[in-house]
Amino acid sequence: VRHHRSYTITSLPEATARSIEVTVQAHRGGLVSEHLVHDAKLGDLVTLGGPGGGFALPGRLDDPILFLSGGSGLTPAMAMLRHLVTMSMSGNGVPPIHPDVRVIHFVRRPEDLLFGGELAALGAAMPWLDVDVVTTRDESGRRVEGVHLCRGRLDVLCPDWRTRDTMACGP
Repeated sequence: VRHHRSYTITSLPEATARSIEVTVQAHRGGLVSEHLVHDAKLGDLVTLGGPGGGFALPGRLDDPILFLSGGSGLTPAMAMLRHLVTMSMSGNGVPPIHPDVRVIHFVRRPEDLLFGGELAALGAAMPWLDVDVVTTRDESGRRVEGVHLCRGRLDVLCPDWRTRDTMACGP
């Protein structure tokens, strides 16, 4: 029996790489995600298909970018952020880029945040990157009013959101 799911490659696009990284978040009751996160082992057979969709960095990387995500929707943004980080550093005879990137990510609880440590480290280390993680539930699990995604919230978190190349991805 084959089960098909789509996951994002989050490793850098290096021509010499002999492996890829795929980020999978286990979903309670999720047949494939639970297996991949908890039961998969080295040597298991996994069939890969070609890419789907057109979610990619814009052609002009000197225009301001906004990554707007929720839950596991952070995964493709992280893949692109990792690529931008490598491109922002000089090396290999390629001049570095100097992007202007905002990340606004919505997550229910802090413990649900994928890439939390890496995202915080990138936000601290890259002067061109601003990161906001918005928690939408309180400690008891109740919905926090006034923090969910809307135009007014975007106006507060990223006043120039209307002029940025925006890429949005949800769970």
